[in-house]
Amino acid sequence: WAEWLKAAERLWMWNAVAAAGVDAELLMLPGYVFHVFAGPGAFESDESFEAFDQALIDLMGRVREVYDGKVLVSGGVLEMELPGMADLVGVTTFDTGRPELASGAIAAEWRDAYDALFAERVDPIWERWGKPVFFYTINTQAISDDPLVTPEEAQATELEGIFQALASRPWI
Repeated sequence: WAEWLKAAERLWMWNAVAAAGVDAELLMLPGYVFHVFAGPGAFESDESFEAFDQALIDLMGRVREVYDGKVLVSGGVLEMELPGMADLVGVTTFDTGRPELASGAIAAEWRDAYDALFAERVDPIWERWGKPVFFYTINTQAISDDPLVTPEEAQATELEGIFQALASRPWI
């Protein structure tokens, strides 16, 4: 993790300088896999995880010395303190998972299924940090298991259900 932190510092600071140079409104600070940060299980001890989290918080402070726009950090690891230092806490439907519904499901069924997923996996992010939650990727499947429903129709219906579930959460 020490080597990852060195690489992250180079990447984060380069991005902070670039974002400041173009007056970017938002800067996303990535984890070790795209947006994802490692959880406590990836470390040899709780103390090592806490030290890693603190190193990221310190690095965030250095980023903010260079860049004064909004910062987005993934909030998938609730044990971290880092997301509380960001302006927006990111999440994707890759984080939340995707309900297993048939292609012919109506938007209300998708809404209810996503509502249950969001209650389990997104609401705790809001409750933990009280920061706006930013969905930076929404994943649907453009396939259909129903010959009467085109893949585009299935995807559109799923998206409608997702957006209905999101609409009930004004902090997203």
